[in-house]
Amino acid sequence: MKDNDIRRIRFDDELENYQGFFDHQWAKDFYEVIQGSKLDGMIFDLSLEWKAISCVRRWPWLMIHGVKNAIEGALNTKSPAKIQMNLQTIWEQYQQEREFNMALWMSEITAYCAVYFAYEVFLINSMKVATGRSSLRTKQLTIEIERLLGSAIVPQCWNDKPIELARLIRHAAVHNGRKLTNDIRKYKNILMLENNEIVIMAHHTTELFNQLKQRAMGFATTAVKNKSFHN
Repeated sequence: MKDNDIRRIRFDDELENYQGFFDHQWAKDFYEVIQGSKLDGMIFDLSLEWKAISCVRRWPWLMIHGVKNAIEGALNTKSPAKIQMNLQTIWEQYQQEREFNMALWMSEITAYCAVYFAYEVFLINSMKVATGRSSLRTKQLTIEIERLLGSAIVPQCWNDKPIELARLIRHAAVHNGRKLTNDIRKYKNILMLENNEIVIMAHHTTELFNQLKQRAMGFATTAVKNKSFHN
């Protein structure tokens, strides 16, 4: 192994940041907005994707709490005094295992990219059902959104800073090994970097979800007012 092959595995060491992020009330409110429109099936797909990603991102939190409960349950069946394990101690002990840390590292990257990708698929599929097109690429997406819904909605759901940043991070992860690309260098000062590699923490995924759920709601609220989104 060469010196430049050595990598630092970066992961979020705050256990509580791994809690599930899915917003069930948002899903209910979203359904109320799109019910009866061509977007009816889209909310199920998007909610299912985001819920599943939330569950995947939550596995460290579930595991550590499960281990704590299992140990306490076993000990307290034999002891008259109630024994409580220290959650932070268990969490820190697991972090001594390199393969556990690698799983944390890659799960964070995967979850972040998947949250963004699900949003992009939602927009594309929504515009496909509205336009009747069987295929729609992202390069054509904003053209179709503007044609049907007007130019004001395009920045809100596609072009503004938080969404563009997420899209560029996803592109860098998929196409450039998370290394900085020329397109994303303008955001270099707000990125977390390690040797020119973009670092993604658990809280980044939660923040992205909270941003995108609002953008999805805004898009849907505008879309259902247009006859192209109704049968």
